[in-house]
Amino acid sequence: LANSKGRARSFFRHPMLLGFATWTVAHLIVNGDTASVVMFGGLLLWAVASIVLINMREDAWVRPVPGSIMGDVRLVLITLALYAVVAGIHTWLGVWPFG
Repeated sequence: LANSKGRARSFFRHPMLLGFATWTVAHLIVNGDTASVVMFGGLLLWAVASIVLINMREDAWVRPVPGSIMGDVRLVLITLALYAVVAGIHTWLGVWPFG
């Protein structure tokens, strides 16, 4: 998203950290054991703290110029392909990621 050519890049200041935080929240929802809460909760705190500290350190954010809608379509297709790969790896490892 950070280097995409679509319109979505103008919505988020920290797309990588937001994606990482989303990943940690998803794993916190499905894993309730202490080790997972410590690991994913700590990673979530790190991502949120990074966003806050970056925002405090840097000047006001200037939104990038939005690109074309085809850039967003390409981003969605790439995302779906990567999702399928990650789901396949989870399944291969014996962890069914779909409930």
